[in-house]
Amino acid sequence: MFELSCQVKERSRRRAARVYAACIVAGSLAGCAGSGASRGGGQDPVVFDSVTGEVRVTVHGDLRDVIPQFDVTPGWERFLYGPNDFGKTSLRNPQGMALADTRLLVADQGFPGITAIDLSSGKRTGWPGSENGPRCPVDLCADGSGRVYVADTTRRAVLVYDSTGRWLDNLRPSEDPDHPFRPAAVVCDSRILFIGDIGSQQIARWDMDDRTWLEPWSDDVLAAPTGLCLASDGTLLVVDSLKATLNRVSSHGQSLGQISGPGRAPGRFVRPKHVACTAQGFIVVTDAGKQSVIVFDDAGRFLAEVNEQPTRWAGFTLPAGAMAIPSGTLASVMGDAVVISDAMGRSSLVLLTIESSVARR
Repeated sequence: MFELSCQVKERSRRRAARVYAACIVAGSLAGCAGSGASRGGGQDPVVFDSVTGEVRVTVHGDLRDVIPQFDVTPGWERFLYGPNDFGKTSLRNPQGMALADTRLLVADQGFPGITAIDLSSGKRTGWPGSENGPRCPVDLCADGSGRVYVADTTRRAVLVYDSTGRWLDNLRPSEDPDHPFRPAAVVCDSRILFIGDIGSQQIARWDMDDRTWLEPWSDDVLAAPTGLCLASDGTLLVVDSLKATLNRVSSHGQSLGQISGPGRAPGRFVRPKHVACTAQGFIVVTDAGKQSVIVFDDAGRFLAEVNEQPTRWAGFTLPAGAMAIPSGTLASVMGDAVVISDAMGRSSLVLLTIESSVARR
C-alpha cells in the first residue's frame, strides 16, 4: 500500500511538473513575443497646461499601451486565466528605476527584486535569484560599465550587480552592525556614486574607480534623503521626504538652497519621494502624500502639477519613482519622456511627456 501511494504521488508530482513547465513556456511566448498590436482600451492622453503657459505635460497612461508587447501578467497566470486587465501582478510595489541601455530596471520592494523591461521589444526579465539578492530594494542606478547599484534599506547596503544580475559586491561604509547606514537613494556620474543615507541623514559618496569611501556630505537641512538626481550642470538634487523639500547641492557639496517646500498648495510638497531631470532641464518630483507629480523648470519655477482629473483620469494612488527616458528611446513618443512608478495604482508604470510651447507651434 505504501509503495502504491508513493507511485501515485510520484505520478502526480510529474504531472504537476509537466503542467507547470507548459505554463512557463506558454507564458514566455505570450509575454515576450507579442504581435505588436495595441491591447485596446488604453486611456486617451490627458493634457495638463503649465501655469506659465510655456509647456504642457501629457499623461499617456500605462506603459503597456506604448509598448504593446510588454505584459504585466505573469506567464503562468496568463496561461491559466488569461491577461489580467485590472491591477498589477508582476510589479507589486515598484519604487525607484534606472535605465541600462534600452532596459528599464525597476526596484520592486514588494517582490522583492529587480524587473528589467526592454523598451525596444517589451521583453521582461527578472533578476536572477540568489542569496545575495535584494530584500528591500528602493532605488537603483547604472554606471557606464554596466554595473547596477541597488539601495537596499533592509540589508543596509548598496548591492552591486553586473548587467546580467550577477552579484558582485555589497557596499557599506562600515562593517560595524551598529553603524546607522541605511541607503534609500542612489545616483552616479562618471566616477562618484551618491547615496541618500536616511540612517545618518547625509549623502554618502563612493569613488567607483578607486573603490574608496569619500567624505560624506552632511547638512543640518537633511532629514530623509529618499530621492537623488544629477542635473546637466552637475548640481545634485535631493528630495527630503520628511521635511518636504527639494534641495540643491553643488558639485563641491555646498548647499544652493531649496526648490519649493511643504504645503498643499500647487507646487508645494507633502511627502515627496523621488526626482528626475529630463534632457531639456525639466525637474519632475513624485509626491506620495498629494498623490501627484510636480514639474519645475531648471530654474526651480513651478510649472504644473499632475493629479486626478475626475472626468478624464483616475490619477495616481501612491507615486514613487521617477525616471527620465532619453529622446528617441520610445519611437512613438515625442518630447521629454518620464516614467512614474505607482506603488499601489492600477497602472504600475505611467508614462508622461513634457513639451515646450515652442514645439507646439
